[in-house]
Amino acid sequence: FYYTRFPSEGEVPDEELFYHRKIYYHELGAEPADDALIFGDDLDMYAWPGVSLSTNGRWLLVYVFSGYTRNDLYVKDLESGSEFVPIAEGEDARFSGYAIDDDLYMMTTLNAPNWRMVKADLTDPGASRWTELVTEREQALQTFLVAGDRLLLQYLKDATSVIRTCTTDGEYVRDVPLPAVCSVYDWTCDWRRPEVLIGLSSYLTPPTAYLYDAHDGRLSPFKEVEAPLDREAYVERQVWYESKDGTRVPMFLAHRKDIELDGGNATLLEGYGGFASSATPEFARNRFLWMDAGGVYAEACIRGGGEYGDAWHRGGMLANKQNSFDDFIAAAEWLIESGYTNPERLAVWGGSNGGLLIGAFVTQRPDLARAAICDVPLLDMVRFHNFYGATMWTTEYGHPEDPEQFEWLYAYSPYHHVEPGVRYPAMLTTTAESDTRVHPSHAMKMAARMQAYTGSDRPIMLRFEREVGHGTGTTMSMLLEQYTDYYSFLMGQLGVEYRR
Repeated sequence: FYYTRFPSEGEVPDEELFYHRKIYYHELGAEPADDALIFGDDLDMYAWPGVSLSTNGRWLLVYVFSGYTRNDLYVKDLESGSEFVPIAEGEDARFSGYAIDDDLYMMTTLNAPNWRMVKADLTDPGASRWTELVTEREQALQTFLVAGDRLLLQYLKDATSVIRTCTTDGEYVRDVPLPAVCSVYDWTCDWRRPEVLIGLSSYLTPPTAYLYDAHDGRLSPFKEVEAPLDREAYVERQVWYESKDGTRVPMFLAHRKDIELDGGNATLLEGYGGFASSATPEFARNRFLWMDAGGVYAEACIRGGGEYGDAWHRGGMLANKQNSFDDFIAAAEWLIESGYTNPERLAVWGGSNGGLLIGAFVTQRPDLARAAICDVPLLDMVRFHNFYGATMWTTEYGHPEDPEQFEWLYAYSPYHHVEPGVRYPAMLTTTAESDTRVHPSHAMKMAARMQAYTGSDRPIMLRFEREVGHGTGTTMSMLLEQYTDYYSFLMGQLGVEYRR
């Protein structure tokens, strides 16, 4: 099999162990130390290669990612033993697909910010000889599957999943009859057969697997996660608001039907807005604790995500990162102005890149919320690149050692904008000793600085885990403890009474 690995200790300086990823070949029973290096010896240390194999075992495909807006793509004919040939190289675009026999089915943002579908003959894969199967649409293409002689394409329409069925030549057949508000959390098939398993969920619908027949169009439930709840007691819907620059942004809301929206409802607002990751309707059992206590849940689909394709992502990255924060601030303002809540009854929550979002929100608009959960966050944007593998994120945020990009980063870096005497919201910042994604120092420094500087009597707390990190290694008992702490903090600060 072909696989990727990082260098071992001693092969490179310790600070470079999170880089130099390369592709190797291993035969079962052989000594791993003797595995042949297949690809990556001449790559930049920050490049991120990945590997896949065609269904007939002839073609080895290698993707080399340089951030979340571009990658190169190469192919090697294992039958002839030829060298790698570029399929796409040097383009400011994304390429993603898989090879069925000698054909590569591929989606790309090349000349199509919302993605389009093409097919390449791997015996002669140059771009001038690609066949366009499906042109770019208004909705952003997310993923695709080949199921027998059908091509299934999953789009996002206003952050809600839509699936189109086409022939493998791209001719439209039908849409899959999905619920009005849902998202595809996973799907799979055997490429030789028309049956597809599609996993759907929403804020009120537990993860449910459906069996779809791509030939006759039948969609039938297959297996559902057990979650005894009365879905008719709740409502989930989508609203729209304007951001600071006039951009129209969607947001999802969920709450019990029997609550009175009186301008003082306890409201929890979440967001992420980065790395082209889309905020879509997803089920989380813990939210029902909040909603059953009378709370409103809101999730904003801010720029930096992938809800509207490559342009939406680029609109919230690098020099445009402030747009993500403006979108989230505008979501909070809309909830207040529309009579859902007020600053004393609003809490915000985000993790990882979403923790950066919460840090920026709290330092830029501390007047808008009573409480904040800043989960495993990135907060010191002047030095983030010095820890673990974070230099790879400079394609998303910018590089602090570049004078122009330093100005962008410093302008919003949450750690550097904590000011003495400001009345900050109550804040619970979390991290873990073994978080190898985001260094624990971000959370620890921020908590210490806010404790020293805040002008309010609201608590500034740090929650620190050991032997886990960024979700990795977290047991169910740890999750129960975490969410007990999270909701105890939120309910205590917003005056929400727990209902058994």
